[in-house]
Amino acid sequence: MCALNSPNVDALPFSSPALAGKIKRQSLISFMNSKRLKDNPNQDLLQIPAIDALLDLILNPSLTAAQKALPKRLHLPVIELTSRGSCGKTHLLYLICAVATLPSKLGGKGRAVVIVDCKSQFSVNRLYEVMRGYAKQYLQILSIPSSQLHGLLKAALSHVHIFHPTSSAQLLLTIQSLKSYLYTAEHQSSRRRIDSILIDGISSFIWRDRWNDYHAVMLSQGNLDWIDLQERYSSIVRELKEVAGALGAYIVVTNLGFSGRRGGDLDAQPPLRGAKSVVEEKTPRERPYLRNALPAPWNAFVNVKIVLRHFRSGEDEERRFVGFSDTVGLGGGLQRAVSEVNGGTGQFWFKITSEGVTVGASANF
Repeated sequence: MCALNSPNVDALPFSSPALAGKIKRQSLISFMNSKRLKDNPNQDLLQIPAIDALLDLILNPSLTAAQKALPKRLHLPVIELTSRGSCGKTHLLYLICAVATLPSKLGGKGRAVVIVDCKSQFSVNRLYEVMRGYAKQYLQILSIPSSQLHGLLKAALSHVHIFHPTSSAQLLLTIQSLKSYLYTAEHQSSRRRIDSILIDGISSFIWRDRWNDYHAVMLSQGNLDWIDLQERYSSIVRELKEVAGALGAYIVVTNLGFSGRRGGDLDAQPPLRGAKSVVEEKTPRERPYLRNALPAPWNAFVNVKIVLRHFRSGEDEERRFVGFSDTVGLGGGLQRAVSEVNGGTGQFWFKITSEGVTVGASANF
């Protein structure tokens, strides 16, 4: 274990461990996480109030009559954070991870998290800073000295399990191996509930996959199609459903999007307080705000798509962003309900500073 003031990915015991072989024995974690499926896992899912205000409406079928008419979801929530560029997606994952793994006295859940880093850019150093920034608000209340805080952060980091696949084939293998790895008796998180599976950059391999499929078809002189690509991502979806269900974990992924409307410009139509909310622009809308390059099986798998954009332009000390739910397919009644949360904006705001990430329900938080 390295010094706490400068965590090193390679020195931490939870960073990219060798995938364990398949085993039959299950530990206490199996019982704890399967029990979660019988509870209400969707209420205050992230424990980040401004974002949960949106998620609770969409994911909890008991809240609205409109939602009761929707098909029942057979798996736990799959939340996609999407934007056209760098808009704080990974930093929201840092915050979700911090809240999940910190102890309850520091405002956390005291659970474990799986990180699948498809972009090879997930920083444990930055995660540590976000954890520390989030925990500082509780120090004066609890009179916790800084030296003790370091120890608590170190303990929380030991329950973050990071994997670094470098291809879609490795991504599939990683997902298939998660249960075996997490159920090993020697694991530090064997007595903790698995809170979530966080995947950073789910579309990182798609263009390489498309090129490989194209190249294979051309070599065989066959007709160009994407059957192999569809099957590959269908397998990824199937394995994610299985492991998330077994672990009782929800899934959050980051994805790169592009404009879903001809001639549309997301930044030219900012969903700001005082203007007409973007989610109210057209009810119901037929097109998503942002599309992505992934095959249909993946897009059918996602429960909630959160679109992120810059709130302020320029290089400020505080980078500010706004997020809102893409409500395509939810029905007009639920679209209107979502547009009324957080003071009638249907949005949440967050800012990124050197000390961490802060989320609020208004632009002036």
